Amino acid sequence: MWQQITLITVIYLCTSVSGSTEYLDFDKSCDNYLNSYTIYDDETYYIRWKGAKPKLYSPCSYTFSPFDTDYKVCVEAVDLSINDCSVKLQYYGGLIGSLLKRTYSCFDSTPDKFCGDAFDDVKVKLSATSSSSSSSSGSFTLKVTTKNTYNAGIVAGAVVGGVVFAIFVVLVIIIVCRRRRLHPGTVVLGSGNQQQVVTSTATSSYAGGFSNQNYAAPPPYPGIDNSGKVMNSYPPPPTTGYNAPQYPGTGYNATGYSANQCPPYPAN
Repeated sequence: MWQQITLITVIYLCTSVSGSTEYLDFDKSCDNYLNSYTIYDDETYYIRWKGAKPKLYSPCSYTFSPFDTDYKVCVEAVDLSINDCSVKLQYYGGLIGSLLKRTYSCFDSTPDKFCGDAFDDVKVKLSATSSSSSSSSGSFTLKVTTKNTYNAGIVAGAVVGGVVFAIFVVLVIIIVCRRRRLHPGTVVLGSGNQQQVVTSTATSSYAGGFSNQNYAAPPPYPGIDNSGKVMNSYPPPPTTGYNAPQYPGTGYNATGYSANQCPPYPAN
């Protein structure tokens, strides 16, 4: 049982590990021809120089081509120290790696990561203008990989989208704050002297046919007295001094006469 589990684990680890690593050297056996490599996304190349100068006026170079049109070749200096000013390290780009992009020589600081354009070749060349060499001339290690330009575009788009969204949120907050300043709330005392905030953007407790609990009820509509003046409230009905006519009794009409009796004819 344990042997089967161990065998499955070993097979899984062997299949899950992908990619390869290769080492190239700048030395006297290197030349400027037939040093071309197609680099895949799971491959890494290390170019090393330990102070040995290439042949005089016969530089050493390595050219790398991406395996796909969506990829580009990148060169990163793990460490770099050039003490001999007759030695030059150069990066070339372009479709066939013929355009000079960067040059490094004596006492230059470690260069930043360099990436060519999508599907362009990148050539790394080491040259010297004198034939003498020593271990004190310097040394460096370069790391060569590939990078997917499509993923880089997605990351850039996500960053831009995040910035735009942040600006939108800030604008919304500013607009809301300005509206609150233009329409401040009114504090009124409710039952038990508890403060209740009633916004002053409406004057009715009903809006659109629905009750709104956040607004106070409107005051009663004022009445109008006999002189035409507006009263603050309706007066109570009178209790004294009001001689209302009595309703006629049974058998009498509104004039006080019986149903069979006609009222007298008015005199001239």
